[in-house]
Amino acid sequence: MMNKRDFKHARYSGFAEVGKIFSNAKRLEIIDALIQRPRSVEDISNVIEQSLASTSQHLQVLKRAQAVRTERQGTTIIYSLSEGTLDVFVAMRRLAETISPCLQVLRQQHANIPTITFEEVQQALEEDTALLLDVRTIQEFSNGHMDGAVSIPLQDLPFRMAELSTDKPLIVTCRGPYCVSSDEAAKLLIEQGFTVSRYDDGVGEWCSQGGILCGRK
Repeated sequence: MMNKRDFKHARYSGFAEVGKIFSNAKRLEIIDALIQRPRSVEDISNVIEQSLASTSQHLQVLKRAQAVRTERQGTTIIYSLSEGTLDVFVAMRRLAETISPCLQVLRQQHANIPTITFEEVQQALEEDTALLLDVRTIQEFSNGHMDGAVSIPLQDLPFRMAELSTDKPLIVTCRGPYCVSSDEAAKLLIEQGFTVSRYDDGVGEWCSQGGILCGRK
């Protein structure tokens, strides 16, 4: 039988093993991609710009740790997040943004575009004082989007600006703080005379703070 010290060490060691799955940048990027929608290994490989072999290895690590689950659709295996993975990811990202000088410097690159908080977005939607514009892909929007958001994918935005009114401020959102799509969209809109701010977080953070998601599968 283990003594108290060996028992305690074994439990912390097991805890640390689980933590290792979040210590790889590409695995974190995979989790972030799966927050947006379930994906095949080929799709994930394209998103994270890695070979199929490398992507498959990362997915197997996540699967063994039960951070992702799989479902067969015909001949294709679809990966999605297991329950709890989203909450861990969001908590870790918030901690990293708080304590990492490197991430704080990178975050300042957005400084020229005003940001808006979760509470401010909620209030703007409730009072109908702004339009929340989601510039992710149609597939990502359909899988789950913030209640009240309107979908215009970034690639379609230059051709669909006529659908938007300059009389109401716009709040642009995309995949979260590491996605540059909202910055690109905001710059395009500002150039056309729109009043624009960014909701810097994505659907993961929105959900973790109690925001309502529509279409989540």
